[in-house]
Amino acid sequence: MDDGRVLSPGEEVRLANFPCAICRCDPNTREVVCETETCPTLQCGEDEGQLLEPGQCCPECVGKFICTSFSND
Repeated sequence: MDDGRVLSPGEEVRLANFPCAICRCDPNTREVVCETETCPTLQCGEDEGQLLEPGQCCPECVGKFICTSFSND
C-alpha cells in the first residue's frame, strides 16, 4: 500500500482518510484492489436522527438528543 503496509493475500483494510474504501490484497494477482462501500438508505424513526461517527463510512439511526438547561433558582 502507499503507506508502506504489507497485506497478506485476502487481507482487507479500511483507509483512515477514506473510511468508505475497502482495500484487499487479491490472492491471485497479489495487487491491492480498493472498492467503495455503498451505504444503505436509512429509514430512521420519528424520534431518531442520522449520526455519522468519525472514521465510519455509513451513518446510523440513533435517538435524537435533547438539550435542556437547569437553573439554580
